[in-house]
Amino acid sequence: MIKQMLKTFLFLAMFFLLPNFSQAAIIFEDNFNDSPDWQSAESYPSTNAGWPNTWKDKPGGPSQPPPQNWTAYSAAIPRWDRGPTWKLDASGARNSGKGITFAVEAVHTWAGGGLDLYLGNVGYQELYVRGYYKYDPVTFHWPTINNEGINNGNYHKIARISRYQLEPSLVNNPQQFLAPSYQAPTFYPEVAVNTGTGYQNPPDLNAVHFLGARVFDPGAGDASAEDVYTLPMPSDGGWHSYEFRVKMNSAPGVADGEWEVWVDDGVNPYQHHKRTGLAWIGADSVNGLSPGWNWVNALDNITINQTGTIYENTEMKIFLDDFVISDSFIGKDYVIGTADITAPAAPTGLGVT
Repeated sequence: MIKQMLKTFLFLAMFFLLPNFSQAAIIFEDNFNDSPDWQSAESYPSTNAGWPNTWKDKPGGPSQPPPQNWTAYSAAIPRWDRGPTWKLDASGARNSGKGITFAVEAVHTWAGGGLDLYLGNVGYQELYVRGYYKYDPVTFHWPTINNEGINNGNYHKIARISRYQLEPSLVNNPQQFLAPSYQAPTFYPEVAVNTGTGYQNPPDLNAVHFLGARVFDPGAGDASAEDVYTLPMPSDGGWHSYEFRVKMNSAPGVADGEWEVWVDDGVNPYQHHKRTGLAWIGADSVNGLSPGWNWVNALDNITINQTGTIYENTEMKIFLDDFVISDSFIGKDYVIGTADITAPAAPTGLGVT
């Protein structure tokens, strides 16, 4: 009896001392705490300092590399000398440590760019992407209508998940990266201000709502494939988690692909939505299912039309911290640094035409 109890004790001790292999699905994680302070070099036309010049593996190296652990970044051409578009330091942290500050120029055109992450030329059949975001309550303001009495495109692509079909380190022509045909399929969840049009429940005109925009392959650039859902975004100026899931269809032309979104883990039923029946990869796709999802962009572009308001030509700030990518649900309980990063994914879709 004593011997059996001892065996049980030793087994339990070994069990709790071993690594938690249930968390071994983490592909990438960054709380920015271990990175040196950093700020972006802006994309002035004279230097063309945008992608791919910021690609960290470009031959010769970029003059201003992206933050540690990231692949590249892009920044809009600044209109005023008010500081960098991107900054990594303690001022952007969610708690202690460091975080990212994204400074947006409030003008009637797109602004920003994105922090880019390449996951390899194999990719993944299914990805979960999670981050904590904060729209600064002091400087950031969503306009409901402009001075003409209409809403004129106030959207923020809070993330972008796609597959990049070239080997980026060999690309020197920016158009080979920027053209939609090279980044398809793409899922780019957007948040947008609610003007009351198309939103039924809850009828809160001060809330920010979710747009699930997508591009298929082939047919890249088809903007008609956009889903609008009543998914209220928090508008209290605090930190909130956003987790996105994309799943490739099982074969070209088979409409069984999916996307899914959780805001603050979907505790509010309106803050979770799942879309099924998608043919991300069409039957006529040149590359079939390979590669899988392999390109992730954080924050991305934004259009804030403040024409005719007191916020016109001001600088607004968005913050990002605790960014994680996995091949299974991440959730609020995961702590960065508690799991081993997975090896590259196995090839997906081989032998499928």
